Amino acid sequence: MVNESVTINYSVPAALAAANPGTAILPLDDPAFAAYGRILDGLRAEELLELADRTTSVNPEGNVYVPGVPEFEALACVRNFVPVFGGMPVQVGYCNGPNRTMNGLEYHKTPELCAAVTESVLFLCPYTALRNFDTCDTSAASVFYIPRGAVFVLDPLVLHLSPCAARREGFKMIIVLPRGTNLPLEDGISAAASPEGDPESRLLFKFNKWMIAHPERTQLTSQGVHPGLLGENRCINPAGLD
Repeated sequence: MVNESVTINYSVPAALAAANPGTAILPLDDPAFAAYGRILDGLRAEELLELADRTTSVNPEGNVYVPGVPEFEALACVRNFVPVFGGMPVQVGYCNGPNRTMNGLEYHKTPELCAAVTESVLFLCPYTALRNFDTCDTSAASVFYIPRGAVFVLDPLVLHLSPCAARREGFKMIIVLPRGTNLPLEDGISAAASPEGDPESRLLFKFNKWMIAHPERTQLTSQGVHPGLLGENRCINPAGLD
């Protein structure tokens, strides 16, 4: 549960760092995060975080992403999110799960606002690491620890995907995006590039969602996601955090 009396501690827990000795996990308030987004310290979301904690769960079999939850979107605090998106209508949903690996990278051409119901870890890559709308190496990603209660926004075009669990119990994250994002493409909108077409279009997977997958992630490549994420499918080992 999160409330206004809680002070957010952005420090990376020692147990998490010890469980991942080969990975430099940065705190979200590290200056390096400015290349990817910003923390919204003044944006209060406790009511939303508490509702999400009470009403959603972690499926140990895999991640669950729900683009929009009407009960979340009805909360008064959601009005405070809209200016981040320039007044565009937003959807307020969640991503929960036990994920531990990168698996792929996606980007949107709009911001993405996130609110951490639990601790998690996030891989982030600059758009410039995407070569010719074809490949990106996993080594280009920075890794950030997201503490419970943190509210932050990712800039447009930042490469990211699902958080990874910082705790063995998994993670819960609120995801706010312009309405329609991540929904299936309409008939007649092709995600495949013709030889004369825009090469970026081969990455278009869903509305406002361009994506590449690691070849090991057959759950994505079997759906037509371009297998452009190269190198080790980097992993986070969760720790038991109290």
